Amino acid sequence: MSAIFTAAVLARSTKKGSHMPTHVFVHDFNRDVERAYSNHFLCPEYMEVLPSGAEMLAHFTIHSTGDAAVSDFCRNNDTTTTTTTSTSTSSSSS
Repeated sequence: MSAIFTAAVLARSTKKGSHMPTHVFVHDFNRDVERAYSNHFLCPEYMEVLPSGAEMLAHFTIHSTGDAAVSDFCRNNDTTTTTTTSTSTSSSSS
């Protein structure tokens, strides 16, 4: 998934004021991992609609921010996924 992260950083770090967006295509978008990383780093608001039959492919159009050190990738932080892990402790008595 480093390819999705790298594409997001490179797309946003092109020259500021550039009017040419970066087009990022994600293959296997129907898989949970690709969808989660794309939603987090490439942002659903930048996703373009593709014709039917292209469920495995996603197209994102990213405009430059001129900043390679982007801390928040998406305007809407609700698109981020959080994973919580729970641990259970058991005690045994002898």
